[in-house]
Amino acid sequence: LTCKRGRGIRRHEAETVVPDAVAELLLEAAGTRILEKDRHPLGPWVLDRFRGALEGLWLLEVELDAEEQPLPPFPDGVEILSEVTERKGFSSAILASLSEDERRALVASLYREVEG
Repeated sequence: LTCKRGRGIRRHEAETVVPDAVAELLLEAAGTRILEKDRHPLGPWVLDRFRGALEGLWLLEVELDAEEQPLPPFPDGVEILSEVTERKGFSSAILASLSEDERRALVASLYREVEG
């Protein structure tokens, strides 16, 4: 379980392992507000590949120790199409709150934006 506070580049995060029984209750309570993704660690970066209605959305993130710390080089073979750090619509909370149709529409609009 990860809880994040703040937005944009400066966020505080707390993470903990929850017992299986608690995890089952949390999943049940979340209903349709569940994000499916595969995480791929790439050095200091993590590449998230979303599944389900967000299929086609990939987000690359890095956690820095300080805001002024320079970004490490991007992983080989990864092309950055859009910077979304300050775009509030990409937080897990916002993505999870979208309906399946809204999730599909978001991915389609992003592809139109970068192809545009």
